[in-house]
Amino acid sequence: MQPEVLYVFSNTNYSHDTMCGWMFGLDCVHTELDSWTVEIPGGKPEPNHPEPVQPTPSVKKILHLSDLHVDLLYDEGSAAVCDHPYCCRNAFGAKGHNIT
Repeated sequence: MQPEVLYVFSNTNYSHDTMCGWMFGLDCVHTELDSWTVEIPGGKPEPNHPEPVQPTPSVKKILHLSDLHVDLLYDEGSAAVCDHPYCCRNAFGAKGHNIT
């Protein structure tokens, strides 16, 4: 397990059931949802804006996809916004108009 995860486990006021629910969903209880603010030391670095490169015939286009995941309990049309870590499941809201 990563040191960051161990730090959160050892410095939290949340119950084991709540943390189990955050990580695994399933039958664990996960009713406590808080917003977290993490202070990053050192401030924000200045942005680096390099000069754009003009395209040439040899330039290729690349599609980069990230944060892909599979939810085997996903239910198309179910609630996209709910009070649980895992929305978009039939158990967390009726099908119909959803704001995403």
